[in-house]
Amino acid sequence: MKYYKPVEWLKIQAANACGLDKVTYEERLAAFPSLSVEKAENVLLFKNTMKAIEDYKNGTPNGTPVMLDACSSGIQILSAVTACRKGCEATGLINTGRRPNAYRDVENKMKSYGIEGEVDYDSIKKCVMTSFYGSKAVPRELLDEAVLPYFYKACKEVLPGAWKACQKLIETWNQKEEVQQWTLPDGHVAYCPVSEKVGAYVHIDEVNMDLPFFYQKVGRADAGISNAANVTHSLDAYILRSVIRHCSYNPEHIKKKLIRVNYELSQRSGDTGELIYPDITRTDYADMTNEELVGMYINLEDVLSCKPFSVLTVHDCYAVHSNHVNRLRYWYNQIMARLSISGILDDICSQIMGKDVFIPFDYEDVFNDIKENDYAIC
Repeated sequence: MKYYKPVEWLKIQAANACGLDKVTYEERLAAFPSLSVEKAENVLLFKNTMKAIEDYKNGTPNGTPVMLDACSSGIQILSAVTACRKGCEATGLINTGRRPNAYRDVENKMKSYGIEGEVDYDSIKKCVMTSFYGSKAVPRELLDEAVLPYFYKACKEVLPGAWKACQKLIETWNQKEEVQQWTLPDGHVAYCPVSEKVGAYVHIDEVNMDLPFFYQKVGRADAGISNAANVTHSLDAYILRSVIRHCSYNPEHIKKKLIRVNYELSQRSGDTGELIYPDITRTDYADMTNEELVGMYINLEDVLSCKPFSVLTVHDCYAVHSNHVNRLRYWYNQIMARLSISGILDDICSQIMGKDVFIPFDYEDVFNDIKENDYAIC
């Protein structure tokens, strides 16, 4: 992972405000001298960032945060949990020498088939985003019927792991339950009641009219596609919480955990195999394996190696002071890399379906590559 100076992150943000967020960091920095408020797509962000740069030059403290968005967040998460190299490359989790754009990759792949008919980027982006949440209606609405098979073929080729994960999540629908429910590694419970929109009429005697109204009725359903979106969103929220816990932490709390883990390790014997990184919130140290305890110890020491700092979040957008952008990226990469070896998708599917589930993905060794990426959040 390449590191940049705080003032360089401010210059990168100024370029982002001018619509250059789809090019490399070097290209954004090179474009900085030519930027102006007339070129800005987000004028307020541009002005605030330029003021922060001026303050930096004058030695005046300025708290303007630098904001980084996850690259194609939903399909990035599904590519990570399936350890899919192609998908990780398309969504910024593995470096390719360019600023990745999975939606453009799908568009270009479709064009490479020599299809007839118009294919435009904005429509493809909407289709990709909704398709990986289980929707078939949006692609049918935006794409010609003759183009649809090529769209799905391109999705499977560019993002094979994410596509398989989406289909598997759709299959997990539990028709016996009124609630689709699962627990994330930090103990948070995703609670998703099954409901349908029901319409009825109410008669108003005073005006002799029947007025329609609609409400959500909770109950079982024979089929549903919402698990694809809801599981992905729950993982997105889990990643967000994990980033905050590793960056904006309580030093005394982490030091106490480190002492307890160290004590438990001192009572153990035997060799340690490949490390496992349990969630930082876990406290059942006696039940952890040696591999989990060592992984927890290394993680806690790493957290303490840098002072805590605030992280502002809006969905998959992370904002920190320019002094801390590199550390934010470090922890985001670490968390995504650990998801690739966690088996979390099997665990969630097993919880929803009420039985052990093993999904035979072609898991690839992407752990170290994900840790060193530059554009997972950019």
